Amino acid sequence: MSGAVHLNPLAAAAGKSPPGLSRQERFSSYDGTAMTAVLGVFVGIAFILWSIRVYAKIFIIRRAGWDDVACTLGLIGALLDIVCFGIASIRGPLGEHIWNITLAEFIGKSSTVVTGSATLGLIKLAIFLFYLDIFWPLNWCRWAIYTGASLSSAFYLSMTIVQFYYMTPRPGETIARHFAGPLAAKVTKLSIPTSSVGLAIDIVLLIIPLRAVSQLQMAKNKKIRLYLTFLVGIMATIGSLLSLSFKIKTYGNPDLTYHLILVNFFIAVEMSLGVCIASVPLVSRAVRHHQNKLSSIADNLSSPFLRIGKTFTTRSTTSHKSSAVYENGRESESNGGLVEHGMQMELKNSV
Repeated sequence: MSGAVHLNPLAAAAGKSPPGLSRQERFSSYDGTAMTAVLGVFVGIAFILWSIRVYAKIFIIRRAGWDDVACTLGLIGALLDIVCFGIASIRGPLGEHIWNITLAEFIGKSSTVVTGSATLGLIKLAIFLFYLDIFWPLNWCRWAIYTGASLSSAFYLSMTIVQFYYMTPRPGETIARHFAGPLAAKVTKLSIPTSSVGLAIDIVLLIIPLRAVSQLQMAKNKKIRLYLTFLVGIMATIGSLLSLSFKIKTYGNPDLTYHLILVNFFIAVEMSLGVCIASVPLVSRAVRHHQNKLSSIADNLSSPFLRIGKTFTTRSTTSHKSSAVYENGRESESNGGLVEHGMQMELKNSV
């Protein structure tokens, strides 16, 4: 019939409201503006450290590697994830109850799951490759990095493929029917195992450099400085742990979009911290390089003043010598006193 109404299945509500809720509970939502601002700070710091990393590789070390490619792609993925988080949390649907959003909005939010796994895989691969570049002389460390990088990359690549497979509609199946079916629901069931393996990889990435530094023969203060540099990785481990804990807490809850905003927040934090971890050692290298340059410039600037002081000391010594000869009439004794006086002046100048 010409007057028939064609309803868009994607315009339907993504979920049903449970009975017995008050109006305030039914329409409550998170305000994602503050969360997005915090993530903006994290990714801003990550971008600054990444820029210094690139500068150190190109202009100081003068050698780039595959870890730089992986880190750059990981940073791009983190930026895209945070932009999507900001749009989804400020305008919805992230942070809103699932019964207050449409199925189309829910599908748009779910697409970030696939890109998130790929981004985490790239960032962790960049860290493994960077550690390989540093600790390759240690045989056990080299094999541990090879094994860890292979398993981590294979895991995140397989998870990206599986998630993409589960979230893709089959031939002749509508998007609405697919996302309401059992295949799309399996993505949620995979979230806890995925985060658990990710946490284990983060712990490995934290242990490897600390163990390697403990075997290096160097001064204690330098070793402590290296420990502090690599301990930045503990923040990413904490972020991964918090993400896993919120996933466990909200597992099985049908109100996904409301409860998973904190999960997505800590995943985005973990991405930014991962880029920071891959960049901090090179930032330290750049700082030391420019400290040496500044010290050299300071020495060059101070050398004219040292020459003036030396000339003044020489003239002063000559004057004292003449007066001593004039007063005592014994040149040999005066010379002995002048040598001692000159040594004292030199010691004072050196101090």
